[in-house]
Amino acid sequence: MLPKFPKRFISFGPESYSRRALIRQLEKHPNIRKALEDHKSKRHWFNRFSPIRRYLKEMVASPSPASMYVARYFFRFLWNRIFKGIEIRGVEDLQGQPTGRTFVYVPCHRSHLDYLLMSYILYMNGLPLPHIIAGNNLNLFLVGRFLKTGGAVFIRRIFKGKPLYSTTFLTYLYYLLDHGFPIEFFIEGGRSRTGKNLPPKTGVLSMLVQYLQERSEQDLFIVPVSIVYEKMMEEATYIKELGGIPKRRESLGSLLKAYKLINMNYGKVYVSFAKPLSLRQMIFSYKQQFDIPIMPTPRTPEYQAMVYGLGMEIMDFINVYTHTSAVPIIATALLSERRQGFRKQELIEKVQFLIEVYSELHPLTDQPLATPPQSLEQVIEFMFASGSVGCVSDQQGDIYFFQYQNKIRLNLYKNVLIHHFVLPSVVAFELQHGTQTQQSLLEHIAFFDHLFRYVFMFPRTYDFAAALDTILRFGLERKMILQTESGFKANSEKPVELNLLARILLPFREAFHVAIYSLKHTRDLPIESKALIRSMQDTAVKLLLLGEIETPEGNLSVTYQYILQFLTEENYVQESLRDGLRVIEPGQKFGSLSQLEESPALRSIRNKT
Repeated sequence: MLPKFPKRFISFGPESYSRRALIRQLEKHPNIRKALEDHKSKRHWFNRFSPIRRYLKEMVASPSPASMYVARYFFRFLWNRIFKGIEIRGVEDLQGQPTGRTFVYVPCHRSHLDYLLMSYILYMNGLPLPHIIAGNNLNLFLVGRFLKTGGAVFIRRIFKGKPLYSTTFLTYLYYLLDHGFPIEFFIEGGRSRTGKNLPPKTGVLSMLVQYLQERSEQDLFIVPVSIVYEKMMEEATYIKELGGIPKRRESLGSLLKAYKLINMNYGKVYVSFAKPLSLRQMIFSYKQQFDIPIMPTPRTPEYQAMVYGLGMEIMDFINVYTHTSAVPIIATALLSERRQGFRKQELIEKVQFLIEVYSELHPLTDQPLATPPQSLEQVIEFMFASGSVGCVSDQQGDIYFFQYQNKIRLNLYKNVLIHHFVLPSVVAFELQHGTQTQQSLLEHIAFFDHLFRYVFMFPRTYDFAAALDTILRFGLERKMILQTESGFKANSEKPVELNLLARILLPFREAFHVAIYSLKHTRDLPIESKALIRSMQDTAVKLLLLGEIETPEGNLSVTYQYILQFLTEENYVQESLRDGLRVIEPGQKFGSLSQLEESPALRSIRNKT
């Protein structure tokens, strides 16, 4: 059960405003008037049909404490109905902050429930509700009006080429920040369909950095937030989309059908707030570390690189503060081998080992995982009840298994914590292929990080050497690794644990192999990017049938998108616009794809084919 409501009334910040009065005020703002004058000289119809009021009506929220005061009863009923509990960490750090600070909440984004949960939790803990920057795809009939009363600020996805729209939003954003209103935005841009956090989109963050440049006396305090569900409401939809079915636009009808969820059991939710980070201090530290003498000018490559670096740092904090039950680790253990079933005790032993690895490498050692080992059976039973796994009774011990088609579903939950297993998996994989020195292992880690930089997000400040020391020490203590005069090698007498770790990244390695294989064998280049991704998915299905790859959960359109982004930036392929379509064609290094395929990171896949 959730705690009782606090006695204080709901607020959205240090003051309130009238939506109509604010729209009239912003229309007369000097920045907007100047932008209008610049456009009038180019487009004569602006003299009679200025879109400013329409833009502001789309954007400006109508925060209503009274509406939220009533809505809280509905949400209390809803959360108690569909969740077994909401576990919250770190919110006390926000309650103890000095007054007058402007907070910017930056949650990861896995579900439409994220922003509703965030506002509810902040209110339940006596904190002002934030203005939430959201895509205008949610500005639906009736629904949009309700969300606006909760602080929703609806914006369009693309600002490029729309200077008047951009100025209008920037003016409203600056107004909110100048008056101390807390802000919330999703740095990933949209919901993650894979369970794994996505690379940062820097649009809003860039505006916040620019705000601090123009307000030298101000500071903003970034609060990274991790939200993890034991079972995601959109699970079935994500599985379809990952298979290549186009994303359906939100509609009132689809939202009305959501009433069915009140009869579902979604387990627990884990919400973790990182400690507030001074954005001004983050900028200073970045400049100091990379020896940048003066602040880069907005919209320059140097500025964009800095903002992206700050975004990666925020994403790293979200990963570090992720708090969850053992569901992701159980999913990792289940997907660790080609077989589909494990006896109960064997499964629990695998999970306990992965928990030990996770706890050893996690920088927050005070209970980094919510589920103690003695509760593993309860979590396994929950996964059985939710349909993720099946169970067959046997005299020698129950056998838990998953259907082959459930691999993608399990992968959604495996990916929640996969960031913490990347480095031990790389080390285990390399040690399986021969003796390695500490320096060679560092080089393999650096190459893997380079190869998958859009899939796994390690900030430029990450200390790989310290992490490797910890991994090697753990492996030596567990006798999984042996140290010799020539370096470190796998202990052939204890292959199970090392093999479990090595296979964690197999779906990503196989996806990279499939992408290269498809590019080398396609006769249709140049080819439209979406058609190329579909071709890659078709190729993966064929290679699965032939036994040349093993993991259907790696055959995801979003993974191929990130691989193509890497190949484009490295000039293996190049991308151009033709008739409004993104077209992929060979780049200067296209002939070196085979050499890339020969790299250590992909060697085990190469050997199969």
